[in-house]
Amino acid sequence: MTVDQPPFQAWILGGIDAALGYHRWAVYLASQLLVATGFWAVWRLSLRIVPPAGALVAVVLLEGVLFL
Repeated sequence: MTVDQPPFQAWILGGIDAALGYHRWAVYLASQLLVATGFWAVWRLSLRIVPPAGALVAVVLLEGVLFL
């Protein structure tokens, strides 16, 4: 299987580079914002399936996943 487009991560980093220039703090900030967005998305999705305690468990377990 070939990939015709770069991964979403490359698009985000390219946008940050175009907007701010390459700064380590900007890349680190973007990565932390994306992690927080991912946790929020898992929280919201799991609330549709399980009670809030189960949603919290889902987010905590997601923290233990090394490769997502």
